[in-house]
Amino acid sequence: MVRKISFWAIWLGFISYAFIFSPPDSPDTFELIKNLSTGQWQGINPLVIALFNIMGVLPMIYSCILFIDGRGQKIPAWLLATVSFVVGAFAIVPYLALRAENKQFFGKKNLFIKLLDSRITGVFLTVSAAILVVSLCFWGRRLGKFCTAVAN
Repeated sequence: MVRKISFWAIWLGFISYAFIFSPPDSPDTFELIKNLSTGQWQGINPLVIALFNIMGVLPMIYSCILFIDGRGQKIPAWLLATVSFVVGAFAIVPYLALRAENKQFFGKKNLFIKLLDSRITGVFLTVSAAILVVSLCFWGRRLGKFCTAVAN
């Protein structure tokens, strides 16, 4: 029960931040998201690029867990895992609050579940996340200074 209340409190915190405390909408936000999505990264802070890309890796990591866990749940995990690629934790946290404890995987793994459960997928996602975090910590600062110098 404490776990469920904690997840709902976290989710309400995310919702509160998004609708009450987040910075105001800027007219160029949509243009920035469009450029990040299409790979037109000229003039964009490298830190923003790395953060945008890691926001795609994180839902994939959660998907590896949710698709396997979702077999024994009343709520379709595949739907919320897919939606999380667009809205992130806004979709994952309610699933975690509503799911029943499921300690065992029942049934036969299909090709998709085998792919998500494979060691290769885990290594690929770990390396991808590590590269993005390193670029955030190391190259982002240096590239940010370089881009500022070039722009001036």
